[in-house]
Amino acid sequence: MSIFIKYHLNYRKHLVSTPEQRSKYLSLFPMPEDINTAYIQGSDVNDSASMFKEIILNTKKQTSKLARTLNAYNLEITCKNVHKFWHDNVQYKLETAGIEQLKQPSRLFLDGMIGGDSIGFSMAVSQTLLNCGITNYLRFVKTEQESDYGHIYIVVPKDQKNLNLYDNTKPDYYTIDCLHNDGFNVEKPFVHNLDFILTAQELLNVETEESLPKTSMGDFKHALAKSLSYN
Repeated sequence: MSIFIKYHLNYRKHLVSTPEQRSKYLSLFPMPEDINTAYIQGSDVNDSASMFKEIILNTKKQTSKLARTLNAYNLEITCKNVHKFWHDNVQYKLETAGIEQLKQPSRLFLDGMIGGDSIGFSMAVSQTLLNCGITNYLRFVKTEQESDYGHIYIVVPKDQKNLNLYDNTKPDYYTIDCLHNDGFNVEKPFVHNLDFILTAQELLNVETEESLPKTSMGDFKHALAKSLSYN
């Protein structure tokens, strides 16, 4: 089964934060590299999930500082903080048919006004949560209007010990979907889902690269100018 992200009911059309508000977070992100954006077409869901997971784990330092500012050491509040940060600071960009754009978190943030798709949002949210010590799942969903899995977002088990998403048949998780404007912990109807877990322990087991250079104001202004010409 291939994945093509095309789910955009009530998707948000405008960025919440201003460039001035976003600039105060620059010191929390390393310099993005040119290799941060890749494209894949017609991938199997399992292959896609494996690729996303590899990016999330192997670039874990990109949101480590951000996580320290958002971590409230309370599961619900931390999840709200993570949702608000990524929702408010990066514009949603409607995906191009047949193409999946993979942006690592630092590139996603710098390109905030250009935008990112639900894959980029999900990878950034998942990694930020993992850096807060919170295990989460990548959730791929299929709606009545789609033959394939048309959307991806993050669900966080409230039971961080047993990591169960359901209490019997009742959902027992928080939903973080930055694509729409309906707020934190709102999940759109779907007919089928596939979930892939990323544990906080997995993140701890991954060796990371040396300290990365910070993003400068010059880089931010360049990305801002690019986004204005793009729009």
